[in-house]
Amino acid sequence: MKKWLILFLAVLLFLLPGCGKESTTPQNEKNDQELAIRILTDFRQDSIGYRQLEEFAQLLQEKSDNTVAVKLYQRGDWGPASGFIEYLDMNTVEMVCLQPPEMNKLQPAYEIFMQPYLFADLNEAESYVTGEEGEKAMSYLPAKYHGVGLVTDGYQYLVAAENGGWLDYGDLKWQGQTKSLAGIPVYDLKAVHELDLLLAKDTWWKELTEEEQEWITDAFRESQKASFSVQREKDFNKGLVSAGILLQGSDQPEWNSYYALYLNQRESYFSEHVDKLTQHWRPTAVLPPMTGEETDNK
Repeated sequence: MKKWLILFLAVLLFLLPGCGKESTTPQNEKNDQELAIRILTDFRQDSIGYRQLEEFAQLLQEKSDNTVAVKLYQRGDWGPASGFIEYLDMNTVEMVCLQPPEMNKLQPAYEIFMQPYLFADLNEAESYVTGEEGEKAMSYLPAKYHGVGLVTDGYQYLVAAENGGWLDYGDLKWQGQTKSLAGIPVYDLKAVHELDLLLAKDTWWKELTEEEQEWITDAFRESQKASFSVQREKDFNKGLVSAGILLQGSDQPEWNSYYALYLNQRESYFSEHVDKLTQHWRPTAVLPPMTGEETDNK
């Protein structure tokens, strides 16, 4: 009798939920489906482009009902940007955000995005980036890569010093905070609008479900529009001034000299690049005002 009682209890325990076999709950199933996306960037956290990618990550999490998680890395987290493509090729990360010098290594024609005065204002830049032309630009990547889209990092600032060159908002603010540009004039010419490339491997992209691809595409497009909206509404120059940057106004005599210099650079570029690809990408730019007072991104 005792033997039969023990056998009965063993069978009963086996049949109880969670005993004798692994219980599969809806929560476990959801965790199994979670997609992790690691994105390498060369942005500082204050950069406009980094903030767009933060918005992208948040939107993607919402659209996927928390089944897709995005981890962003800022400058220095994974070493120099020159190694980003190698990390992507080795499947170490899922996406990388490339700035123009690294973009040009994949597609030399992307040099067009480094030319000044491509866009008359932010509305024109947004129309290009979020429209059909921006999508077509992705099709010129090597076949092994999938271009998610162009990240807008705002207008760059011209540092009027030897080897000063162009700096984005994040870098310029950091240099102001570290007193690296004390007394050096900086010009907001609104000439070069930096566009960076968010890139994935084509094999990884094709392994995603159609729903996951749609979530990523829609979230990225919405993040682009949100970033342009912020750039139009926010006066970023106030943050630079408070960080100690010496911003020069359009009433300075150097302003028109710089304008003429970089307008000539643009025209020289297009006179030397008359192939169909460049003609296809060239935005129809209305010349910006000489004073810089009629732009609408303040």
